[in-house]
Amino acid sequence: MTQVVLSRNIQGFPSNEDFQVVPVPDQSLGPNQLRIKPLLLSVDPYQRGVFKASEVGQTITNTGVAEVLESTSDNFKVGDIITGFGIPWATEFIVDDANFRPAVIAEGIRLEENMHLLNLTGLTAYFGLYDICEPKEGETVLVSGAAGSVGSIVGQLAKIKGCKVVGTCGSDEKCDYLVNELKFDAALNYKNYENSEQFKEALAEVLPEGIDNFFDNVGGDVNDAALQLINSFARISICGQISMYNAEKPPLGPRLLTSLIYKNARIEGFVVSQWAEQFPEAIGELVKLLLEGKLSHREHVLKGIESVPDAFVSLFTGANTGKVFVDLRE
Repeated sequence: MTQVVLSRNIQGFPSNEDFQVVPVPDQSLGPNQLRIKPLLLSVDPYQRGVFKASEVGQTITNTGVAEVLESTSDNFKVGDIITGFGIPWATEFIVDDANFRPAVIAEGIRLEENMHLLNLTGLTAYFGLYDICEPKEGETVLVSGAAGSVGSIVGQLAKIKGCKVVGTCGSDEKCDYLVNELKFDAALNYKNYENSEQFKEALAEVLPEGIDNFFDNVGGDVNDAALQLINSFARISICGQISMYNAEKPPLGPRLLTSLIYKNARIEGFVVSQWAEQFPEAIGELVKLLLEGKLSHREHVLKGIESVPDAFVSLFTGANTGKVFVDLRE
């Protein structure tokens, strides 16, 4: 039994050398606990911030899917497939039974979809868009980091609402994916522009109506450009700031908040766990959309516990499109 832990405190951009595979310490099953075998492990950009407060050698947990091998819980039995927060980056581990729920096992639902559409990714997109932005039919929606796991779902949910959707991403290939496969109305590769001003001009060309809703996964220059194009009463959902996660000294900002004053706009950050009591209802809605063929997605899958560092590092190099996870099934 092995697990992936931090080998040192991460400085700047993460690398494989920041992690190591070590044995899982001896464990015994206590009351209301489960011995689980993780099947699918999630890696997510937000963990970069978590690692800043983590100790070297500490067990790393995230969302995932696992099989119950032993149980002292009344809620789960041996053989159950569970999902939720708190799955260790390990091949086997003992966990408390709290924060887990049965995975969605149904015809037309793949186990992998419990990793993203029906888990942290889909729920983040669902609540961050619907509860914070509250988009209305005919409005415009800008999504940064739109080819990522959350952004790609946000754009599709906005299209279902009847909105005009524009996405930003980091390659022409990803732009093609957003427009031709996910049916975004337009997409911009921010790397094609020398500075924020050039990017803002390009954004204004594809969004001459201005921005009613902005779902931001990126921050930085993309956020700077977008804030200058918001409409009156715009709603801005701050989901992530991946452009700044690896900065050893974060840049000054935000610097353009006067736009919020003059436009009577609202900006709000969030952590999806605040809607935990509403997760079952949201998952039901996402299952319905998935089975109706209204949600498409891509997966970037690596195999084996040793590939976890590669998977995490890929989040910050732009190597992935869609949800990144590690498959531990034999």
